[in-house]
Amino acid sequence: MKIQILTQNIKDNLGMIKGLTDAQSILKKLGLDVSLSYKEVSKKFTSVPVSSDVVSSGYIVNHNDIISVTNKGYDLSCLIYESSIIYPRPTNPVTVWVNDSISMQIPVNWYSDFNVTPNITYTEVLTQYFLHEFCHVMYALTKKSDLTHAQHLDKDYSQKQPIEYYKYLISGLIPFYVKKPEMKKYKYFTDKEIIGLTPELVSFLDIARGIAGVPFIISSGFRTKEVNKMVGGVVNSAHTKGLAVDLRIKDNATRFALMKGLINAGTPCFIEDAKGHIHVDIDSKIHPMNVIMWSSDD
Repeated sequence: MKIQILTQNIKDNLGMIKGLTDAQSILKKLGLDVSLSYKEVSKKFTSVPVSSDVVSSGYIVNHNDIISVTNKGYDLSCLIYESSIIYPRPTNPVTVWVNDSISMQIPVNWYSDFNVTPNITYTEVLTQYFLHEFCHVMYALTKKSDLTHAQHLDKDYSQKQPIEYYKYLISGLIPFYVKKPEMKKYKYFTDKEIIGLTPELVSFLDIARGIAGVPFIISSGFRTKEVNKMVGGVVNSAHTKGLAVDLRIKDNATRFALMKGLINAGTPCFIEDAKGHIHVDIDSKIHPMNVIMWSSDD
């Protein structure tokens, strides 16, 4: 998870970085790949009123303001700022999620002004409250968020909630957050091999490849009109529509296996059997389907 830390009017940058680095270390030990980058911003932020079942009244920084200064490519932004420079003055740390954008905001002087978590250092405060808001983020990202969890986390800021408690909550949510690897769309072909080819053709080839039991090496796939002309292709070639491929042949055993796969894959097609390759296409506007032709061309 890439997180951009936005800072404004921070008096103790080293203490802030130490606190956030400690939080990052905790998250990494829990198994989350979290990276932090820092950006000082000068934008004049606005605040908006907030009212919910957890926070009855007050102000928070406008989420859209935060997103507007967040660089592209980040999963989450976190604003850490001196709250007295914004009017109306924001009243507490908060996490906001609107559509696909999510932000955390932590006013650095909030805990001291409101006598929250006494006898705790500035660095410890940032570690604790970053993890606190990150709990809200994890609940939101895993779609496990509900009023109960928010009330439990936010019911009493005046009591120090130990970091071990946040670690316990986050570790319980990680299995729901970690994205499962995307399944390959096709069993036998990579995205690079099938650039420009229609899904109908690739699905057909994928099934045929499984039946053939030998690799399908595409020597010519999609062609632009310019490339098609350069290689001597016919005008309006099925290659220019992503509806044809040439499959390389190394010997007659391979030829037989490819033919068997193409014929038995269940899709009407046109096959041209040449010396060094087999041309196959599914463009019924050019060729009659379920026809095999022999060619002396290589």
